[in-house]
Amino acid sequence: MVSGGLTVLILAAGLGTRFGPASKALAAVGPRGGSPLDATLGSAAAAGFERAVVVSRSELEPELRRHVERNGAREGGVPLPVEWIRQDEDAESVAAGAVGRVRPLGTAHAVLSAASALPGPFAVANADDVYGDEPLRLLGGHLSRADGHALVGFRVDRTLLSPRPVSRALCVTDPDGRVVGVHEGTVTTAADHTLTWTGDDPVRREPLTGAERVSMNLWGFRPSVIPRLRAALEGFRDSGLVATDAELALPTVVDRMLHDPSAEPVVLLPTESRCLGVTYAEDVELLRAALAGGGGT
Repeated sequence: MVSGGLTVLILAAGLGTRFGPASKALAAVGPRGGSPLDATLGSAAAAGFERAVVVSRSELEPELRRHVERNGAREGGVPLPVEWIRQDEDAESVAAGAVGRVRPLGTAHAVLSAASALPGPFAVANADDVYGDEPLRLLGGHLSRADGHALVGFRVDRTLLSPRPVSRALCVTDPDGRVVGVHEGTVTTAADHTLTWTGDDPVRREPLTGAERVSMNLWGFRPSVIPRLRAALEGFRDSGLVATDAELALPTVVDRMLHDPSAEPVVLLPTESRCLGVTYAEDVELLRAALAGGGGT
């Protein structure tokens, strides 16, 4: 069991524009009707994490809270104590709304909005992905025994539900397994099942074998990451991007941090586990079938 009061921070404030008005975190994908959020809470508890913090929005939180409590009652109890944070009520979000911004400020700000609830090492997970128990155990073990930050690296071919394009950040490591780059982009699947990654700069295109490691936003951080996230948000604000649709993504901030020799290293924790999530409405049935075939929530 993981000791030291580790926290799992679950990001559930995204708008999900490709999915529809419902919350992806609550999609009934498990054989017993469980959701991705239920799965992550259960996996974190199995890995020895002692508490969860869920970052949501004011219009979503009541539904998320009711679901977790209802599912916990059905399963014999919520697996972890949960603290709820409303990203849109953070001072930065309020200021952004005053200048007309509608979208959340991004996943880096989502972590910052929960900073007061993160006194020690913590994991970060998406609310709409099903990671499985082993990746959370890897993170818990690293945060309990090793120095620095960590990122779980999944094989890209074990993160794909359908041929539809999906966002994936390619992980680049040095010979010692330290992450030296996290490059945001899109993975597309051709009719012959070959995979291609295209960076945010469309000029950057790479054929993939399927074995490349990608980030599914499953991180392990020390508290030292918080000042770096805060500085990145200040730069985002000073650049005039708050009033636009741009978002400050957590992988983008980490990628910049990797170029600072004074920063703590980020170790890649490779896993052969599948990580499947909900991007499009059609993914719900596909994910339900995949979990039914291999077990799950």
